[in-house]
Amino acid sequence: MSVLVNLAAALLLTIAAEGILMYLWSRRKDWTYYSFLCNCMTNPALNVLILGIYNYTELGYYGPLAVLEILAWLAEALVYMRLCDFSQGKALAVSLVLNVLSFGAGLVIF
Repeated sequence: MSVLVNLAAALLLTIAAEGILMYLWSRRKDWTYYSFLCNCMTNPALNVLILGIYNYTELGYYGPLAVLEILAWLAEALVYMRLCDFSQGKALAVSLVLNVLSFGAGLVIF
């Protein structure tokens, strides 16, 4: 049960951190909602995959985590390009800043 609690806490932390920053940055509720959707799409998948990789392979933790974080960054940037009508550069930048914030918050808390 503790794994589920940790996964839920990680998702809630990510939603809160990225959502607050997106709202402060844009003052747009729709873009904040898109941030929520992005995180519901990428965060659980990333965390379940990294747990599986760590527990069931000998790949270690940091290499796979870096690859999965990059994939989440790119996936979220694609969503921002489509839903917020951001240019490719702006979508990549916004996604990077939001993901660095939530990753850093996760490091501090967990």
